[in-house]
Amino acid sequence: MNARQARLAAEEQQRQQAAEARRLAALEEERRRVAAEQERKEQEAKIAQPQIVPNGGNDQAATLPESSPLPGTVSAFTPPRPTPPVVEPSSNESSGFFGFFENMFNKTPGSQPATSDQPIGSQPEPVLEARLHPQDLPGAVQSALSGKDEVPMILIPAGKFRMGSTEDQISGFLKDFDGVPFDAFQAEIPQRQVSLNAYYIDQYEVSYRRYRAFLESTGRDAPAFWENERFHQPDHPVLGVTWYDATAYCTWAGKRLPTEAEWEQAARGSQGYAYPWGNTWDSQRTNTASYWAGKTFLSIAKWAEWMQTALDRGKAGPLEVGTFSNGVSPFGVHDMAGNVSEWVFDWYSPYESQPTLIHNPNGADSGTMKVHRGGSWSVSSIFARSTYRARENPEKRSPYIGMRCAKSSQ
Repeated sequence: MNARQARLAAEEQQRQQAAEARRLAALEEERRRVAAEQERKEQEAKIAQPQIVPNGGNDQAATLPESSPLPGTVSAFTPPRPTPPVVEPSSNESSGFFGFFENMFNKTPGSQPATSDQPIGSQPEPVLEARLHPQDLPGAVQSALSGKDEVPMILIPAGKFRMGSTEDQISGFLKDFDGVPFDAFQAEIPQRQVSLNAYYIDQYEVSYRRYRAFLESTGRDAPAFWENERFHQPDHPVLGVTWYDATAYCTWAGKRLPTEAEWEQAARGSQGYAYPWGNTWDSQRTNTASYWAGKTFLSIAKWAEWMQTALDRGKAGPLEVGTFSNGVSPFGVHDMAGNVSEWVFDWYSPYESQPTLIHNPNGADSGTMKVHRGGSWSVSSIFARSTYRARENPEKRSPYIGMRCAKSSQ
């Protein structure tokens, strides 16, 4: 075989591999769609289950508008109570990469976590907490703007950045983490250049304290895990919210969910860091499984083994928003890695189906899965990268998904 024949054979092999990867991705997307539809039907079947209603449920249930507000706009509708009602998932309702662990939390509301040598709510050692202020960070623009919820916001100036990952970057991360196929991160490629107008983003994740004010103002049903003291602390990030809950909260506050592109830019900065603080993983800068374990996991098997034990002992969970000031993004935004993953505006769609040069993208027009970003208290380092794209049924109520809001500058 001459050199030309060898080159043609190699190109054909690459085409076949790419086609197989697309086929597997399509099968996975169909599996998720079917799972989401099944979960929706099961939740509707449980409509008679008792609900948790902060104000006694005196107002009538309302339906969501057919379309959520576009980025840059604020809807005038009164945030409704969701349909279907709050139903914590049963053991056969979990979905998504970390769904296996969700059933650990579906216990009697208010039950205490197991005793451990480092209980939930304990804070990092003081040496880690040299408090930084946004004005001390070169990329931060402190803003006096806040919404009805009074969460301070950071102004992200207009600009361009590289969104997503290259194949070489993903391969580099996988060299240090065994057991996860390359296809698990296919959604991050190809990397493309994105330009965005200026916008504001919440400096902190939305806390239980803030979300309670929203519930009391609107009469909306409480999210899942609301009475689980393992999670429900006033300054911990609210979790167990659906995408629709998050949209309603941000609308009530006079804001909106950030787009996926806005979220990633605010997390990475113009430098395009892998993590908010830089390109080197540091388990003491963010609340992930590595922080609680005191080590970096080198394989999915080691992570899963430790995580199962940690959940049994109640040794991992959310921390107060803004705990890791040494892990803020170049713009001064807190908790963009770990603590809770955060719903964003966009429907999920592969980057390869989108333009490579785009301005103010806000995702696909429709879909079955909404994107959430940032990883959570339960993940290992490779899933806390600022480019990792997670997706879930928008009606999912998860112990590792919360939110923050954004607002257009004009």
